[in-house]
Amino acid sequence: NSASRFEDQESDDLTRQYSFNFDNQIDGTSHRLTGDFQYEKSSDLQLGIITQNSVDIERVVTNEYNEETLIQLDYVRPIGVNGQFEFGYRGQLKSQKTVFGVDNITDGPIFTPNTNLSNSLIYDQDIQALYTQYGFKVKDKLSVLLGMRYEDTTIGINQIENDTISDINYDGWFPSLNLGFELSEKENITLAYN
Repeated sequence: NSASRFEDQESDDLTRQYSFNFDNQIDGTSHRLTGDFQYEKSSDLQLGIITQNSVDIERVVTNEYNEETLIQLDYVRPIGVNGQFEFGYRGQLKSQKTVFGVDNITDGPIFTPNTNLSNSLIYDQDIQALYTQYGFKVKDKLSVLLGMRYEDTTIGINQIENDTISDINYDGWFPSLNLGFELSEKENITLAYN
C-alpha cells in the first residue's frame, strides 16, 4: 500500500511600524540628548489543507500576532578636552501570540477540532537596561573606557490549552573596562573586559 500526502497553503501577513527619533545638541557641541521610540505590530495568518490520496483530511490554521516596542534615551556630556560621560536607558518589550489549530475533515466539509494537536501560546519578554560609561585619554596614547550596565529581564510563557504558565525573572550587573594603547597612527593594542 502506498499513500500520497500534499499540503496546499495560503498566507496573509500585515506589518505596521512607527518610529520617532530626536537629537538635541546642547550648546551646538557633542553634549547631547537623543531618544528613539519604535513600535511594530504584525500578524500572519496561514491556512493549509492537507490532502491524502486525493481526499482532504485536515485543515491547519496558524495565526501569529507580534508586538514590539523599543524605547531608548542617551545622554552624552564631554568632560574636558579628552573625556566623555554617557548614560542611558533601553527598554525592549516583546509580545507574541501564536494560535495553532488542526481540524479533521470528515463527511464532506465538516471540520472537527483536533484538540490533541491544537495549541495557543503567549510569549512576553521585557528587557529593561540602565547603563553608564566614562571614557578619557591619557597623553594621547592611552584611552580608557569604564562602563556599567544593569539589566532586568522578565519572561512570561502561557500555553492556553494545557493551562501551563511560566514566569522567569533575572537581572544582573555587567561591568566593562577597555584599554587602548596607540603604538603608531596605524597600530593599536586594545584590552577589553566585559
